[in-house]
Amino acid sequence: MPRSGGMQPLTIVLIIIGAVVGLIALVVIIGIVAAVAVPNLVQAKQAAQQKETIVQMRRIQSLMEIYAIDRPGEFPGEYDHTTLTDLLVPEFVAEVPSQDAWGNDFMFEAGPSGFPCIISIGPNGIREAYPPYSGHADAGDDLVLYDGHFVRYPAGAPVN
Repeated sequence: MPRSGGMQPLTIVLIIIGAVVGLIALVVIIGIVAAVAVPNLVQAKQAAQQKETIVQMRRIQSLMEIYAIDRPGEFPGEYDHTTLTDLLVPEFVAEVPSQDAWGNDFMFEAGPSGFPCIISIGPNGIREAYPPYSGHADAGDDLVLYDGHFVRYPAGAPVN
């Protein structure tokens, strides 16, 4: 005896199959979008952290130059964050940046003229740039600022 009203079992199965196929297509599309977007987001974050670190390094350099102009001949022979903080806070600035955007401590070394090099070891946390500093070859992720110029930096870094 035929049923009156209601859907046939085959129709219900076809609707379920159609819904499952639609969901699978949606998951595939979301996966493709994520595969394209995630690397771009990671790269954008890395570029932003690099720019922030460059700004912090230039700020430290500027503070040291202001101090050197204000007090000629009084700059110490050894540099570290504590020494710079003692020299610059509170007269010149409220705080001297101590870490780059990746959370690594800035490093300081005396350069050829006695003025310090400011060094960020970059996102990998491994020092890869050593004197003599010149250009970006073999710099890895490191950034080195000396006498107002980046003398060591990764290829493509926005240092100019």
